[in-house]
Amino acid sequence: MIDCGLNKTLLRDKAGVSTNAIAKMGKGEKVSMDVLIKICTALDCNIGDIIDVLPPKNTKVVNLCIDHPTRDLHCDAKKEQSVHT
Repeated sequence: MIDCGLNKTLLRDKAGVSTNAIAKMGKGEKVSMDVLIKICTALDCNIGDIIDVLPPKNTKVVNLCIDHPTRDLHCDAKKEQSVHT
């Protein structure tokens, strides 16, 4: 936002979103796609410019290598949920 010369109040007004939506984003909480689209439109940017997608908590990423018919070895990432007991 600073790059665009906006503070939270100006962004809220320009995007037409609620103070609550801006506060949630500041805390890393969930907001609707509608809010994200409005902000992207106001900032003339793509969604990847305003959010990062992180794996859920308690999730670890494990490399899974499998045979692939067109290559000797094909590696992909597989997510494994941690189990809490």
